[in-house]
Amino acid sequence: MGCSRPQCKRSYHLPCGVANKSLQQHFDEFKSFCFAHRPNQRPMTAAKANKAGTECLICQEDVVPAPHDRLYPPCCTSGWMHRPCVQRMANTFGGYSFACPVCKDTAGFKSEMQRLGVAVPTRDAQWEAGEEAFYDRGALERRLRCCAKICFCQEPSARAADRKDGLWEILPCVGCGSRGIHVKCGGLDEYVDPEWSCYTCRRIVRFTEADRARWERPIAAVWGTARAKKTPGAKVR
Repeated sequence: MGCSRPQCKRSYHLPCGVANKSLQQHFDEFKSFCFAHRPNQRPMTAAKANKAGTECLICQEDVVPAPHDRLYPPCCTSGWMHRPCVQRMANTFGGYSFACPVCKDTAGFKSEMQRLGVAVPTRDAQWEAGEEAFYDRGALERRLRCCAKICFCQEPSARAADRKDGLWEILPCVGCGSRGIHVKCGGLDEYVDPEWSCYTCRRIVRFTEADRARWERPIAAVWGTARAKKTPGAKVR
């Protein structure tokens, strides 16, 4: 691979370039720059340098004054960060949560870090992905109960019992999904793929069908004509 600077003719293997301070950008055109033409941050202003400390904003360890091994956030007057710390932070937070550790700026901080060779993966944060994420996810799921007037289930949990693919499976309402009923309690045990509508949704469906029948009548039969009120079957005089 070669340096992306048009005037530069250097070429190198990727491991050799990494060992000799080349820089790889992990976005857009995925450019690579040799050690002489790699992008750098502008020097800190005097006011910002006076406020910047010597501790890393992420790991709180001392930052060695090295030109390529330390970075500073462009969005606020804070301090320095180790490059490996920024990379570990990007791997942990992911592209959707990656932000400045001080002011929480996202767009400007992410753009500057990517320009300086930090790989920001396009994914959610580690604590929002995987099987171990959100340990209380089960508590957030709504548990349906059998809302039949008489529940025939003889298990200890009775109305809360939910046994998949059986007589005591709780079927959610196909309309609202907020209520359920056991297959046996709903008299649906003879159906292959049973569906059930709660009592509230049944009334809404009946009301809708009645309204549809009324709306499909001719407009003259409902509102009459300009001369007089017309009833079905009556003649207009």
